[in-house]
Amino acid sequence: MEPTVPEMKAALLGALVGGVLAIIGGFFATMLEHRLQRKREKRQRERDQKDLAAGLADELEDLVKQLSEIRCRHQKFPNDNNVRLQALASLAGLPERCTIPVFDSGAIRLHTLPPELASETASCYSQLRTILDSLSEVHRTFESFTGLGGPAEAANIAHQSAYKRLINDSEGAVTRANALMKKLEMVVQGKYQCCSR
Repeated sequence: MEPTVPEMKAALLGALVGGVLAIIGGFFATMLEHRLQRKREKRQRERDQKDLAAGLADELEDLVKQLSEIRCRHQKFPNDNNVRLQALASLAGLPERCTIPVFDSGAIRLHTLPPELASETASCYSQLRTILDSLSEVHRTFESFTGLGGPAEAANIAHQSAYKRLINDSEGAVTRANALMKKLEMVVQGKYQCCSR
């Protein structure tokens, strides 16, 4: 038996309604999947940001501790008149080069931090590395200094001046690093609020 016109119309209408519903369902499914993907990516960026901030804060803590120990040994040295001996005592055990592996490996990911914090982090690390590398250079120079007279004496005096300046600069660097650590810890806790728009 052949379908009647009303049955054909009903079948055609059912097919059209089913097709439209399938298209609408596909659209909403795609939109929902896209939204879920963006949320996953955002959560991953937040995890990456928190991991980087936690690593940087830990590393900064170690660098601050290292500079604070140098400053403490410097202040405890009994004979302030012999800068060379004071430097040798306060810089004992200082590595030849400042190593900051978390920053060095994570520098490419600084963009995950808020812009002003990324800039402040790079600047602070640069200052700390410069101070620690310069202190290491002064230490090596003082260790190799053998006596007085001639160009070696002039270099010794210049390095004494550099040592005093670096010790003074380290106080500001430690203060700056402590403030940065607090901001990085706020990022880890999810409490950091950007101040720029």
